Amino acid sequence: MHESPEPILQSLRQPQKLPVEALKAANSNRARLAPLLIQELQKFSADYQRCDPNDCLAMIAIYLLAEWEECDAFETVLECFALDDRYGGYELGDLITEDGPAILAALCRGDLDALERFTERKDISGWARGAAFKAMVVLVLWGKVPRENVVTRFAWIFRRKPFSREDKITWTELADAAFELHPAELMDEIRPLFRQGIVDPVATTLDEFEREAKRDRATCLRRNSERFRPITDTARSISCWGQWNDPSAKRNFDTAHASYPQEKLSAVPTRSTAKKVGRNDPCPCGSGKKYKQCCGKLPR
Repeated sequence: MHESPEPILQSLRQPQKLPVEALKAANSNRARLAPLLIQELQKFSADYQRCDPNDCLAMIAIYLLAEWEECDAFETVLECFALDDRYGGYELGDLITEDGPAILAALCRGDLDALERFTERKDISGWARGAAFKAMVVLVLWGKVPRENVVTRFAWIFRRKPFSREDKITWTELADAAFELHPAELMDEIRPLFRQGIVDPVATTLDEFEREAKRDRATCLRRNSERFRPITDTARSISCWGQWNDPSAKRNFDTAHASYPQEKLSAVPTRSTAKKVGRNDPCPCGSGKKYKQCCGKLPR
């Protein structure tokens, strides 16, 4: 599509429809584009408030760098995730809660210490911490680190209690990560948090934790690995964003990827108007529960 990186970057800033061709060109120019995308994210994280809110290059860059497993981008992406709390609740849409774990797992070189250090930062939100906790789980599901390493780390965090009791989002996200890991060995730490009202039962109830802990571990981990797949196609990952107001956007994507197997699409950024529901969003059925606790609940 383009011979130089700059036109590709420009075509990814404010596209009116899903930029399938621009993303193909980006993949063909990965070596030259990766450092430029990291620079774009550095500018974004350093001075977000002055960035054009209609410029979606930063979010697309995060997906591309994760797809390419550009580990040099890890620290910069963490700074972008930290924006979630720094600017009064700003977040990269559902990117953090839905695709954040897979993105961090792809970039962190399997470094559990780095992920844990991020969770201990005081300037980030519970949702950003949750992405890091679940990135540790994803590394287990992808066979990158032994499960016992993460179970031991989670147990230590539960016992050390580095977070305020009032920080229910962080504690709920940590418990949710333990659920995804199969929580059997961690139930002695998790039960008191439910009884003390520290973990939000609307997300997942204690009874559900008890049932999950009794299920076959291998079956549970295999099921969860289907939900935490690597970012392998940025165009597919962002194809359901409400950003693409052109009704032909999905048709353009489907035509360009006709040979691809149908997979669950990634979550829509919150700032969009799409109808995709994140796991922590209110269920559209009107029950008042979160989606993952209602229509999006795992089968028992």
